[in-house]
Amino acid sequence: MNPPLPTNAQILASWNFTPSIWLGFAFLVCGYALAIGPLRQRNGWGQPVSKNRQAAFYLGTLAAWLALASPLDFLSDNYLLAAHMVQHLTLIMVAPPLWLAGLPDWLVDRALSTRFLRSIVHQLTRPLPAFVFFNGLFLIWHLPRLYDAALANESIHILEHLCFLLSAVIGWWPVLSPSRRIAPPSSQPLQMLYMFFNMFPSTALGAIITFSTNPPYPFYASVQRIWGLTVQADQQLAGLIMWIPGTMVFFLFFSLVFVRWFNGQSSDEEEGLTNRER
Repeated sequence: MNPPLPTNAQILASWNFTPSIWLGFAFLVCGYALAIGPLRQRNGWGQPVSKNRQAAFYLGTLAAWLALASPLDFLSDNYLLAAHMVQHLTLIMVAPPLWLAGLPDWLVDRALSTRFLRSIVHQLTRPLPAFVFFNGLFLIWHLPRLYDAALANESIHILEHLCFLLSAVIGWWPVLSPSRRIAPPSSQPLQMLYMFFNMFPSTALGAIITFSTNPPYPFYASVQRIWGLTVQADQQLAGLIMWIPGTMVFFLFFSLVFVRWFNGQSSDEEEGLTNRER
């Protein structure tokens, strides 16, 4: 006999208090605050970081924390493929771009202080390697065998989420690079081409999930149904979430880069404005 389904109140109270999540994000926030505040002032590392940059970094951290610690994680791990897709999109499309937007160039250059690290970052963040690394890991982890393995094993699940975050930081770097010296952003025409091709993997995966006649992930076909969503309805909703919002994020960045390029605003001019604001 199946256990009773949780009530909405129980779902809202189902936060994930795994210490590694809370301590990891606390370390990230405190490290950033120390670096741009007391350490920067004491060591003369660079210009003060603008409020907008700080807000971007903290909002990115908040988004990632909510994806992993809020009731969304409970729903993802136990009931709904659609909730899992929202979680994955947050870790890939929301948190990493905001982190990159919130990092000052001097902090990145200082963090990549060794020749070895600079070489790796410079090579991985070029458009073609970044595209392959970003989308390769994204698609591999959504293969049914690996997807269900992550749901069955917490260690694999943690590895999956870390891979998403790392690959997404690299994947967004050619457009949102915080370092002009070590790994600068691509030219604006190349950024538009890069964003255009990035639309296809999420579109393809979303369409496959939406129109698949058999449940692609057996785990979600075996769990109890919640909120009246059938297996098929949950699957279709998950596919549409991956398909439409996932594609629209890339289209939005494509459009923003196009507008800047059309108006003749180069990345160097934009960086100069940002420096004056800071």
